[in-house]
Amino acid sequence: MNRRLITLLATMSGLGVFAVALLIATTDVFSGPSAQVDPTLQKQTVDAAINDLFTQTAQAQQPDIALTQTVQAAFQQAMTATAAATAASPSAAPATVQDSPAPPGQPTLTPAGSTFQLSELKAWDAGPITSLVFSPDSRWLASGGDGRFVRLWDASTGALVREIVLAVDTSAASLAFSPDGLSLAVGNSIGTIHLYDPKTGDLLHSLSRHSVGAPINGVAFSPDGRWLASGSLDQTIRLWDVGSGEAIYTLFGHAGPVTGVAISPDNQLLASTGQDGTVRLWNVASGEETAVIDALPEWSFSPVFDPNGSLLLTSGRNGTIAVWNMPSGSPAALFPDQGTPVETLAYHPDGGVVASGGAAGNVRLWEVSTSRVLRILDGHQGTVTGVAFSPDGARLASGTDSGRIRLWALQAAGEDIIAVDTAATTSPGEQPGAAPQVYPTNTAAEVPLAEQVFERGRMFWVQPTRQIWVMLASATDPSQGDWFCYNDTYQDTEPETDAALVAPDGLIQPERGFGKLWRTNTQIQDGLGWATTPEFNYTSRYTYIPGGYVENDQYYPGPGEHQLNTLYGDTIALSEGEIRGDCQGGTWRITAPAQ
Repeated sequence: MNRRLITLLATMSGLGVFAVALLIATTDVFSGPSAQVDPTLQKQTVDAAINDLFTQTAQAQQPDIALTQTVQAAFQQAMTATAAATAASPSAAPATVQDSPAPPGQPTLTPAGSTFQLSELKAWDAGPITSLVFSPDSRWLASGGDGRFVRLWDASTGALVREIVLAVDTSAASLAFSPDGLSLAVGNSIGTIHLYDPKTGDLLHSLSRHSVGAPINGVAFSPDGRWLASGSLDQTIRLWDVGSGEAIYTLFGHAGPVTGVAISPDNQLLASTGQDGTVRLWNVASGEETAVIDALPEWSFSPVFDPNGSLLLTSGRNGTIAVWNMPSGSPAALFPDQGTPVETLAYHPDGGVVASGGAAGNVRLWEVSTSRVLRILDGHQGTVTGVAFSPDGARLASGTDSGRIRLWALQAAGEDIIAVDTAATTSPGEQPGAAPQVYPTNTAAEVPLAEQVFERGRMFWVQPTRQIWVMLASATDPSQGDWFCYNDTYQDTEPETDAALVAPDGLIQPERGFGKLWRTNTQIQDGLGWATTPEFNYTSRYTYIPGGYVENDQYYPGPGEHQLNTLYGDTIALSEGEIRGDCQGGTWRITAPAQ
């Protein structure tokens, strides 16, 4: 199958092209066009738009030929990764701490030396970290991300203690421990909140959901443990009675998704932030809105109260951190603009220091009284999406969208710091630094693909293996279904289409390799229906996550998972199962897009 390959990254850099294609095609992901168009003209128009974009950015976007060959080799290796264990990868380079002088007479934190030496706990990749929270006794660190697990880590050793399997096939968007540490609230990516026993992983209680499919972007317990607040993509805040599981209030006011919630130490105020740029204050007892702060011209994030409740800090997509007086909401201070989005904040228990993280890829420790940076913690890869101080003040945890957690010691000089690669499938209780590491590492690459959307699913053509992956959508849930794999047998001498087949208005007959498989396999044809978009070629971010387990330092292979970023901004996870078609298939699902 000879194809004109366009280097189109199906991540943030590809969203502009996706938007152009979406506006022209006017299609939904699993449904036909809303208006009838000439498919040939449609494809020509979209191709022209793509070509125009890449003419302007050719130098930045075109891959080196040698790099492409290396990537294809890596992909081939990933497809056979379950055949044998791979050797341990070298430890990460030491992370560094940059010091900023503190004003005379002002207190400072004392991290463990000017250079932090990291010891690695190898693990499989759990996907982007969305939330981090310490248990009230500082023993455990809980992490949530793009996967059906919440993981508990030993905050002293970095060892994996427990994996909590979520009650539904979704991911954890937000986490909060109850003040007594007996329950862990998990706000998931489809609008439901569940309470789990962190000691056993058992589901304790389910709260009625926000809007179906709307992620819970923030959850927060009241200090007395009686209430739980939640904020959602559906633009609402809810206050729950933890004992009964009933929603006491549903609060409206934000003109966009709610990005975070917090309850003041005296249980009196509920603070919420939103993509509308506002910070809103609510009376917990009555549900009355007491103040609206027009904080930013765009998104605000991560509301955190200081330990005595006299200040509220919020961060912004524009790179600012703002300090507000409570309960009035009047401005108190504005930290220096960092130039990149600040997505997460955490207050140290002593109230004098705040940690921030964001797109800059580092963690900054700020002195609140002076708005000055005390420390910059480097060593991260990707956006820092979560920070949390342990309640005893001894450690700081930071997590990134690349799937790595770092634990920083903030007291004992010379103490080693542990880097945790989240996803760990190492056995609970395994200590960091064990060598050698026998569990295979993930393989990630940019892989040339072709994609076409159908009435009830999709087809992908994978260039390195010359396979066609067919995803049939479930009749009850179009975001998941069955996955089939076939070898591409199309030859250039064969007809591209069947002239005897006439597609209904607004729909398309697939061509070439897709078309041959579709026409000759009635199961695929009946299952998929007609194509709703033309076939597009691009380069996708691909990750292979090996399966299996380790026992007595021996790796035993098992089914793994492929992850693709699609032209439409989705991340599709394809779980390996039995042979379906010519090669290994299984089930698939759409997961939360990468942030």
